[in-house]
Amino acid sequence: MTLLTGVLMETITYDPKPLTANQLQRLSQEVKQALTELYGERLDQVILYGSYARGDFHAESDVNYLVVLRDEVVKHGGEIRFMGSHIGELSTNYDLFIAVKPVPMQKYRFSQLPFYQNVRREGIAL
Repeated sequence: MTLLTGVLMETITYDPKPLTANQLQRLSQEVKQALTELYGERLDQVILYGSYARGDFHAESDVNYLVVLRDEVVKHGGEIRFMGSHIGELSTNYDLFIAVKPVPMQKYRFSQLPFYQNVRREGIAL
């Protein structure tokens, strides 16, 4: 504790920890369950991608999920808002940032953009 102009201040230490394999598995199951309940038949699949899928994550890494929808057109902002409270709650519960990227199934499967090629190569379908 330190004294600052007559007020006793507690020192706060920032010490992030990466998810363990069990925590990542539990989080991924909860994400998939929440999205399945939200989207029902609209949901094609959920894919973990990025550093946690590759295994090169660190203590401050976020967890990335591609949300593949059967819709022909996906309005990203609207879908992120639609998922927001559920994903936000999980982010709070696990004390980390969860990034979701909604995408139409056809775009995920056939796009030649490097991002989608990487997700198809490195991603882990839940």
